[in-house]
Amino acid sequence: MLNQAERAYDVISAVASDLRRRYPAKLPVVKVAMKASRQLFELKRVLLDIDLEHTPTKRTLPPITRGGKVVDIEEL
Repeated sequence: MLNQAERAYDVISAVASDLRRRYPAKLPVVKVAMKASRQLFELKRVLLDIDLEHTPTKRTLPPITRGGKVVDIEEL
């Protein structure tokens, strides 16, 4: 889903930039394109936050063994 939002943002951003270069900023179509670009950017940012929340950031290490017995890390 994030990839789709990124592609949509890239397309709308390019269209908005092209419209902004060709036409006055007060034209309704330019305003709508700029607003869509900002909202897609916000959507992309929110999707990134969601992905980061559900991605485990802390990996657990395997237990340390000595002589076939599990050793507590604090005892080392």
